[in-house]
Amino acid sequence: MEFDDATKIIKGETAPVMGERDGNRAFLVVLSGPDTGATIELEDLTVIGRSSDATLSLDQEGISRIHCKLLKFNGGVELRDAGSTNGTFVNGERVEKCCLQDGDKIQLAPQVHFKFTLHDELEHNFREQMYDAALRDGLTRVFNKRYFSERLETEWAYSDRHRMPLSLVMMDLDHFKRVNDQFGHPAGDYVLRGFADVVAETIRTEDVLCRYGGEEFVVLCREFPLPAAQIMADRIRRTVIRHEFIWESMRIPVAVSVGVAGVPHPSIANQEALMAAADEALYDAKHGGRNRVCVYAAK
Repeated sequence: MEFDDATKIIKGETAPVMGERDGNRAFLVVLSGPDTGATIELEDLTVIGRSSDATLSLDQEGISRIHCKLLKFNGGVELRDAGSTNGTFVNGERVEKCCLQDGDKIQLAPQVHFKFTLHDELEHNFREQMYDAALRDGLTRVFNKRYFSERLETEWAYSDRHRMPLSLVMMDLDHFKRVNDQFGHPAGDYVLRGFADVVAETIRTEDVLCRYGGEEFVVLCREFPLPAAQIMADRIRRTVIRHEFIWESMRIPVAVSVGVAGVPHPSIANQEALMAAADEALYDAKHGGRNRVCVYAAK
């Protein structure tokens, strides 16, 4: 099939039967990586590539600066490779351009896979809710441990590839068991939700806040050097200690211990070492008197 522009079909070809004109909207569903399950609605022209100017910017190995383009036409969508180094594949076949059909699988790099899909607003909302439920902690609504593990892998790769700093802040609420014992588990849940809200309002928009388990939370900070992460961690600690957690007219005292680690660091060679370093710093904070921030220093 050949096109003279993004909206007109020539040589007598017809547009796909299913399209936006039937009340459906065009999406890419992420099939691999930390955002697996996310849906991305296509614009009239959607540019995918490593460039920050791309509509969908993917800093992934194997992705060209401008890798491919998706153009809407008369209710359908055409995929065009943009001269990428490693090629664009649809259902396993390398293509220069093709008209996408509902359910087509698109591969742009070994770890970058999408599914092209058409669905209406009701189905889209349902998918979004399912995706959100899979990656969010049910109580605090911040990201969960599964999402953190996948995002850490991605951020480590980005940091290593671009030689950029990456910091990890690990937090544990002090004496949280006492809150549950003294005020009850509903009060404990209230504190966890309130703590997550306080931290979310304190960190940068681009930072990733996750509930790692129980009363432990982590913040992953891209392109954030260790001294800046230490300052942010202490701001979190001070904000929490000042915040009034009021449960049934009773003030619940809340404090947090924080461990901070980051790269570049001579003794941190991989993401597992980064996690271990932050955990060691958190251990030092808790066993050094609690309600404090400790930064990892190789023994």
